[in-house]
Amino acid sequence: LGQSMRTRLKGHAEPVLAVALSDDDWLVASSSRDKTVKLWDGENGQSLRTLDTEGQYVTKLAISSDHERLAGISSDGKLRIWTVASGQVEQVVTTHPVSALSASSLRFLPNGLTIVTGNRDGTVRLWDVKTGREQRSIALPGSATPLAIAISRDGRRLACGLSTSAGHSELRVFDLVSGEERLHVPNLDGMITDVVFHDDGTQLASSTVVASNVALGSIQLWDATTGQEMLRIPFRARHVAWSADGQRILGIDMDGLLKSWDARTASELTSFKGSTTNQSPIAFSRKVGVLVSGDADGSVPIWETVPVDRTRELPQNEWVYTVGFSPDGTRVVTGTGQKVVLWNALTGEQIREFVGHTGYVSTVAFHPSGERILSTSWDSSIRLWDVPQGREVWRIGGGTRASDSISLSPDGQRLAAGFGATIRLVDAATGLPSTTINRTGSTITAVAFGPDNTTLVSGDEQGTIELWNREQRHWSAQAGGGAIHCVAYSRDGRRIAAVSKTLRLTVWDAATGKVKFSTTDPGGIYCVRFSPDSQRLVAGCADTNIRFWSVESGQQIFTLSGQKGRTMSLAFSHDGRRLVSSGDGGTVRIWDCGRELP
Repeated sequence: LGQSMRTRLKGHAEPVLAVALSDDDWLVASSSRDKTVKLWDGENGQSLRTLDTEGQYVTKLAISSDHERLAGISSDGKLRIWTVASGQVEQVVTTHPVSALSASSLRFLPNGLTIVTGNRDGTVRLWDVKTGREQRSIALPGSATPLAIAISRDGRRLACGLSTSAGHSELRVFDLVSGEERLHVPNLDGMITDVVFHDDGTQLASSTVVASNVALGSIQLWDATTGQEMLRIPFRARHVAWSADGQRILGIDMDGLLKSWDARTASELTSFKGSTTNQSPIAFSRKVGVLVSGDADGSVPIWETVPVDRTRELPQNEWVYTVGFSPDGTRVVTGTGQKVVLWNALTGEQIREFVGHTGYVSTVAFHPSGERILSTSWDSSIRLWDVPQGREVWRIGGGTRASDSISLSPDGQRLAAGFGATIRLVDAATGLPSTTINRTGSTITAVAFGPDNTTLVSGDEQGTIELWNREQRHWSAQAGGGAIHCVAYSRDGRRIAAVSKTLRLTVWDAATGKVKFSTTDPGGIYCVRFSPDSQRLVAGCADTNIRFWSVESGQQIFTLSGQKGRTMSLAFSHDGRRLVSSGDGGTVRIWDCGRELP
């Protein structure tokens, strides 16, 4: 692969100390000896904001998977947590002595609500993001400083790379719930520089370097349960990662040389050379192959290590009635015929199929954790799938087969489903019913939770829209135009939208039930979604176009063209920068919205 610098971020006055990069590469964070922390748009290089460090150097940075928070460890031993949207400090954690938080490693758990620090006092500590309180402390054998830590994708296990005597290292794996040790791999040759779990949790990759010989080092793959070595690659790596599809292992050396190998055969596949040194902080997004480093002149270069097509088509052999984005924006799930299919949103590669439905899949949705997928089908079943293991967790039958007749609450604790004329609230963890709304009327065809997790909007076969708050009806309205095909609730909680059988789009004020605007489109509207910022309404149409309206003015403002066939389903990524569409034309299309949308 040829060298390609996307951009160089400039704004720091002194050398860069730490960098962090979101998995989808749009958010970059950097800290410098000028005692500032900066947030950047990774795609266009724009400086977003400068964060308050209270005059301290920040030496470690981490971005939560949902992009909502940035964590940093500073020279005064404090853990600071900033809100990305506002740039304000949310929490400052102080421990005594200060050295206890001189962290060598910093990570968010996948849920974004817990931070893990590997500390120089020989502990690993878990911190509650919202309260700043310590949740757990794991004492490491011999009070060894963890040189590297990794969290399994399900957030249940912690891997630590520790330095031992005589130039050797060891790996230890702990259960994050109980704190108990689950695995010990002793006597690794050299000093460990990095460790990472495979997405399915079955393997670990580690990298070591021999301090006495600048030419020696290795990447090793381990069975995460037994500790058996599965593969060894001679390469002196400072950073190691799995590819998005889990089939390749990637390593970055001290001078910015990035290589990838087949994880089964160790055959070298690709090579890329950036301009970093062994003193440069680096961050790498395995999802999109972007490398970020910090330079002594205060700049932050961003390197494209692989060519990335940011508008993708996922060819399908069948109709796709439903699509959804993972919370971190790196994966897309589709209802392809009778199968639930998981895709890499950035490479277009298929990751996994979930087989079990006997009718067309009509709804798919990610759990906020990203580790579960909910699906409904024309076989009238509702199923929850475990993503890493590829297995069915639970199923219930008897649901309405309409494609929008189920909704998962934003906190992931409950789902609402239409069962005939009733709405059943179900515990999302167990599949057991918790409450039933016994309403009068026709069959429920669409439901959607509001952002507060307690408010719910429903639509039925007679075109009735009802707003429910804690199972009590707040207001009802008649949409007109027959059965409701689709409903949507804006993230700010102010607006509700619905599409009826006659393909009419109506928007209501959620507080009062008053109509804000109503429209038909010559293209015929099939589905509708609000943008994450609640400012725009996007609709999939029968004429293959995707149209945008201003929520405030009700005016049509933008059209995307290129979807094949009628657009049956739409979903935004959490940050609103990408949109996925599907329909009856045999194609799923991922649009790179970036900053081009009005």
